[in-house]
Amino acid sequence: SQTSGVDIEDILKDMFGQRGGYGGYEGFGGFQQPVNLDIEMRVKIPLSKAVKGGHATITVNGSKIKFTIPEGVKSGTKMKVAGKGKQSNGKAGNLYLTIMIKPEKGFTLDGDNIMTTEIIDLKTAIFGGQREIDYFGDKLSVKIPKNTKPGQKLRIPKGMKGGVTFVKLDIDLPKAEDRPDLEDIL
Repeated sequence: SQTSGVDIEDILKDMFGQRGGYGGYEGFGGFQQPVNLDIEMRVKIPLSKAVKGGHATITVNGSKIKFTIPEGVKSGTKMKVAGKGKQSNGKAGNLYLTIMIKPEKGFTLDGDNIMTTEIIDLKTAIFGGQREIDYFGDKLSVKIPKNTKPGQKLRIPKGMKGGVTFVKLDIDLPKAEDRPDLEDIL
């Protein structure tokens, strides 16, 4: 519609950078609600990936999408994968992932701290010593103190950002019929 030589469509085009109506919707009088092209989903990752970071692949609408997991990511973290949402009229939405961390064999998460248990023999509990423990495919050398009590925890300054790893020590006591003489232990 023109009034005194001014076209309202031209004004809207200048203001919003396109033709075809206000905000890109058809017709000035025919407003439509914008189509949400974004996808939101939860993704479970193993604790080791949360600690070390890495890559994961998921399938969304029949397409495999690879994304990067940052080192130290926490459960509940929301990640955006740009342009991997639904597609319509040449436009693509975003994929929003909510990360959920699942425990891994021998390891659990307590807040920002990683918890694991290591079984040691009686001699090591009494005299102390070094012990290698498995840490998500790596080997960590930990020092077992003398006179370790069952359930005692060692604090290792390694783990999630803002946290540490606690190694709970359990002592493997020999059964009564298998108990060696004290001289054999010492």
